[in-house]
Amino acid sequence: MTTVPWQEYDCYLQGADADLHGDNMVLSGGVFYCHWCGGRHIDGYDAEVTTYNADGDVIPTPKTKKELDQLINSFPITLLLGD
Repeated sequence: MTTVPWQEYDCYLQGADADLHGDNMVLSGGVFYCHWCGGRHIDGYDAEVTTYNADGDVIPTPKTKKELDQLINSFPITLLLGD
């Protein structure tokens, strides 16, 4: 099984843990949509985003779009094809 980089945060309004993947991942200090409360959160202000690499290790949250793109594209893509 191939894992991919992801981020997680806690929605303080709903008391729920949530994950961000792919194009939904956020830069350090960035604003992002929360599917739990329907609002927006800001990393480092009302939500703490934790970033994981494809191996599941905690890494610094990207600060630039280039760093975020490199992280998102840093995993091998596996295609599952039917018969």
